[in-house]
Amino acid sequence: MQRETFRVAEFVARNPGCNTSAIQTGAENISATARQAYTRYLNVARENGWLTRTGLTKGARYFPTQEFLHHTSIARIYEPVEARPKVGYNQEFLEAYVPNKTFMLSEAQRKSLADACPPGSYNLRDERFTQDLRRFMTDIAHNSASFEGVNVRYADTISFLEENIASQDMSPKEAAILRNHYNAIRFIINNTHFPPDPRDIDLSEYDVRNIHAYLSDGLLKDRRLQGRLRYEPKTIYGSSYIPPENPDYIQNIFAQIMRTARQIDDPFEKAFFVSVHLPYLQPFDDCNKRTARVVCNIPLLTAGVLPISWSEVNQRDYADSLICVYECTSTYGMAQVFEQTCRRSFERFEVSQKNREPARIEITYAKQIAEAVRNRVLYGSSETFHRGIEPVHFAQFESIVNEILEAIKENEMVASPYGLARDAVERWRNEALPRQDTPVP
Repeated sequence: MQRETFRVAEFVARNPGCNTSAIQTGAENISATARQAYTRYLNVARENGWLTRTGLTKGARYFPTQEFLHHTSIARIYEPVEARPKVGYNQEFLEAYVPNKTFMLSEAQRKSLADACPPGSYNLRDERFTQDLRRFMTDIAHNSASFEGVNVRYADTISFLEENIASQDMSPKEAAILRNHYNAIRFIINNTHFPPDPRDIDLSEYDVRNIHAYLSDGLLKDRRLQGRLRYEPKTIYGSSYIPPENPDYIQNIFAQIMRTARQIDDPFEKAFFVSVHLPYLQPFDDCNKRTARVVCNIPLLTAGVLPISWSEVNQRDYADSLICVYECTSTYGMAQVFEQTCRRSFERFEVSQKNREPARIEITYAKQIAEAVRNRVLYGSSETFHRGIEPVHFAQFESIVNEILEAIKENEMVASPYGLARDAVERWRNEALPRQDTPVP
């Protein structure tokens, strides 16, 4: 029964919007018995999540779900590449997309990601996040480079990118790929703000080409190809997909992708859109996938959403899902990969915050912070003297002092590192904490 059901669903996938009469007469390779019971198989296919139906009885129309298209795509790409038919670029895949009306991420996925990291939650320009951003830059360099065959230990990546200590096992090409990723994401972070600034970079043709130039620096057969749209044929290893070859066509489609992306409101959908369409077009001679993985962070950062580092992604799932896009324009698998990496990146950031390293300002002004805390507790001063502190750091300095004082209100032990006597702390806490009236018996 499962085999017959699958074949009926396959027919619908080849003929989306067909009615029951077309299915009954057109479905191939199913038994006569199955033809008599096709309604039953259609219902089972719907229960399996393979098909959806619009209308009732004679007016019913059937459509394949994204999940079923993904399953058929996976089955197809697991056949030997030489046995798979050659396919070219499907412009309808892009043309059919209407920003803010059609979506590549499901409603449930968009809501889930927005709940996990609501837009507007983070202004990563805040100095409190300096250490976390630096580690994110290392993470995305390490993770994205690993997709390109760079087999360098994470500890060695940290030493190389953050301390400029290169491992003897690291080849010049591996070092270049890691360094280029680090420089590209630093360029994005330095040129995006929340709320956005008019001078920020965006998903423009120029900015994406600029980022490609960072990522491909010294890695192409000709340096003049850095940031330049492709004008030569290209093949995809392990796929029967043949990207477009005409330079004018590539330029026009690239511009259309960027225009469409800029019209998308949802930051997660916008990030996913470029994650799919840039690799699908293959606009550059090389470094297309890594450009997409880095560029997709622009709409997230400008929306006050945490960036994604593509951590803990199964490389086989990623590769298979991209080939499904190439050969079948099926995005179901890529959507799952994207949702997973978003969640992993958000969780990693939260863990980093809970186990954070001291901000640079806490180390630089440790003496002044201790003095300010002591003055507040011992003398009740409401002012913080900024002697020896750079004016640009006044606000954050005051915020740190207030954070420490609030912590002392909750837990007197927090005062221990500041050399304050216990009775002085108790007296200050009694004065600082709101009084609670004694209940009347």
